[in-house]
Amino acid sequence: MNDTLNINVTHETFDKLVIQKSDTALVVIIFLTQESPSCQELLTVISTLVQSYDENLVLTSIDAKKETELSRMFGIRSVPSIKFMRNGELVGEFTRVPDTEEIREKLDLLIENESDNAFLAAFQHYKQGHIESALLRMYDIVEHYPKNITLKIQLVSILLHEMRYSDAATLLESLPPKIKETAEVKKFATQILLAEKTSDLPSIEMLTAAIENNTNVLQSRLDLSTQFLVLGEYQLALDQLLLIITTDRKFQDGVGEREILQLLELLGTMGDTEKQLANQYRQKLAQLLH
Repeated sequence: MNDTLNINVTHETFDKLVIQKSDTALVVIIFLTQESPSCQELLTVISTLVQSYDENLVLTSIDAKKETELSRMFGIRSVPSIKFMRNGELVGEFTRVPDTEEIREKLDLLIENESDNAFLAAFQHYKQGHIESALLRMYDIVEHYPKNITLKIQLVSILLHEMRYSDAATLLESLPPKIKETAEVKKFATQILLAEKTSDLPSIEMLTAAIENNTNVLQSRLDLSTQFLVLGEYQLALDQLLLIITTDRKFQDGVGEREILQLLELLGTMGDTEKQLANQYRQKLAQLLH
């Protein structure tokens, strides 16, 4: 819960209480008059609303009659009027009296934009090779903006890329039940489960070398398909399984055919790209078997 209560701002305190605070928080400014019932009612509504957010929000109020210079600076023509500031800039406003849901939607949008920008900056830091510090920053952002589920999913994807399967699983478990049922999240969950299977397998480089040296080729192809699955390289995994079937359909009691059918079924539950790939390889499998 946000613990910042309403702060009354004057011309003398504007820089300290609004401009400076907006460097680290979203500042909500209400221009009002003390004698207006609608102003006081709106202030109560926004105070309650701001307190319901975990994100860093600062609620301030300015007496439009007394602080005429600030009113002119913001072009205030009527009260109540609401302004939103971040990093010293005006990022949103209401020039009429909004209802509670409109205010909530505006706050959600501004917070989401802010969190997206922060995460993008951390991701750029990550791409520059500062992996540990970037990941720590991403975790901080995800924790600070819990309503932005998209960021959590993006962080899971990055953790999987870094092969940090345990961390990815923990973050995945924290997602809402409905989100866990989406195709993208199911794909990530599958990657994590498969990662447990590959923990004792040789590396992709070792398996590729074994195939090139004609050493235990079919088993190497089977293990290689599993490694590709963990990385989300579904087409490469399917190709290895097809090669097993082509070489020896009866290898390990038809393991190649069993594995490819399971993988095709899995791809059929995912997104459009994976479904198209599944249809393509169903046709290839049918041609190969018949």
